Amino acid sequence: MSSELETFLQQYPDPVLVNFWQEGCDASRYMAQMLASLEHFQQVSVLHLKLGEHRPWAGRHGVFGTPALVVYYRKRALFRIIGRVTPEELLRRFRELDVGNVRF
Repeated sequence: MSSELETFLQQYPDPVLVNFWQEGCDASRYMAQMLASLEHFQQVSVLHLKLGEHRPWAGRHGVFGTPALVVYYRKRALFRIIGRVTPEELLRRFRELDVGNVRF
């Protein structure tokens, strides 16, 4: 799975927001709900990965706990957010890096 995921992230032309989550984690539940309300991102795909099933791969990308978001674009990780984040903060991070045409 790790190599397939790596290949996907390297070949996908638009930004991909990877949400690492865990069952029973209130903060993970909050992030999933927040991201579900933002899935109308223009040109941003959201990928939800259960940390326990992807721990080695997540660790190589600086994620050791949840919730955590990692944004990939043009073959590289652009930024990580560990912990809860507001929609406004997430949008600010996208705008700072001029990633795609993101608005909500």
